[in-house]
Amino acid sequence: MSIHFNSGGAAEGIETYCVPPAGANSTANFSGSGSDRDSGGGDRGAITNNRFDLQNMWLAHCAQKSLLRATGAMDRGVRRARFWVLRYSSCPAILIEAGFLTNPSEEQRIQRTEYREILAKAIADGIVTYKKTIDTP
Repeated sequence: MSIHFNSGGAAEGIETYCVPPAGANSTANFSGSGSDRDSGGGDRGAITNNRFDLQNMWLAHCAQKSLLRATGAMDRGVRRARFWVLRYSSCPAILIEAGFLTNPSEEQRIQRTEYREILAKAIADGIVTYKKTIDTP
């Protein structure tokens, strides 16, 4: 689980990422490049974390749904990207962008301890939901 706050003008909302299946492009649209970015969809080969494709997607869904329910934030969706922090994970892995620091109203919410606690609890609740559903026979 990698938790971040986003940037990007007046954009707003929460989005959750997991790796795309081998052969698939990223659903994210990145400009520029960085060490944690994939190569713009050109890197479509299999990576270590692809062995958890179904679990990654379900974990991302559970976390995103829980975050939206707890915060009322705008849904930017579950997306797929080959972030370095996700590529080589030896277990199901997701990256959460829990709001935009470049959006003044979101920045104010994020700066409040109570809001960050709501985010943390929602993420934990999403993990618990994920765990309960995968452990059900």
